[in-house]
Amino acid sequence: MCDTKVKKKEWPCPIKTAAERSRAYRQRQKLKREIQKCFEIASGKYVEKRKAKTPAERQREYRQRRKLKRELERRALEASGICLKKMTKTAAERQREYRRRQKLKRELKNFDEGESTSGDRSEQEIKTAAEQNRKYRQQEKLKCELEKYDDGRYTSDECSEQETTMPVQEYRHQQKLKCEFEKCDKEGSTMGEHLAKEKATSVQQCPDYPRQKLKWDIEKCFERSSACGNIVRTYNSSAEYFFHLMIEQ
Repeated sequence: MCDTKVKKKEWPCPIKTAAERSRAYRQRQKLKREIQKCFEIASGKYVEKRKAKTPAERQREYRQRRKLKRELERRALEASGICLKKMTKTAAERQREYRRRQKLKRELKNFDEGESTSGDRSEQEIKTAAEQNRKYRQQEKLKCELEKYDDGRYTSDECSEQETTMPVQEYRHQQKLKCEFEKCDKEGSTMGEHLAKEKATSVQQCPDYPRQKLKWDIEKCFERSSACGNIVRTYNSSAEYFFHLMIEQ
């Protein structure tokens, strides 16, 4: 114990905080309960108390009691001759009714404010929904056609005779070459030598090969003007130019 006769400024015991005092109090109470428990056990009067339930356990028991109560009410009504179709609603039904009530509330609010005079959807909503449905149907149609195309059973009326007669892989390869030809024309480069090395057979099979070869020869001639006799004249068509080119060479 601290000496109470000592002056306050020379108090030997440190002043405890509120948390420390509370902790010490709880510890003393715990020791008292332990001592009381020991005395009760020694005298044979000790009765073990039930453990406190958690909130989740109490909620679970409450729901179980409510469920049993509803079941008893239903059986009592059935025994009295009153047949009920359904006492309780499922979660989906309650959610559906809730959404319906909210929708009606919004419609009533809009009606009171003068923004809406009907429970039907607006023209913009109908237009948006129709557009989404159209895009979805178009996407599904394209998916279906692509699956048929990959399986080699593409029989659409929009297919050309060339697409339906040749194998799928060959047709796709030809389309790829056409894309390369278009890219060549846009970029102004000459891919003739490159294609001749790697895809000579495929290029010659392409229906556009003669026309593209003529374009490449003309481009090469412009690039190497010395080989063409420094021709600077202009012609109305590539065929006329190629004709004069052959004559001068």
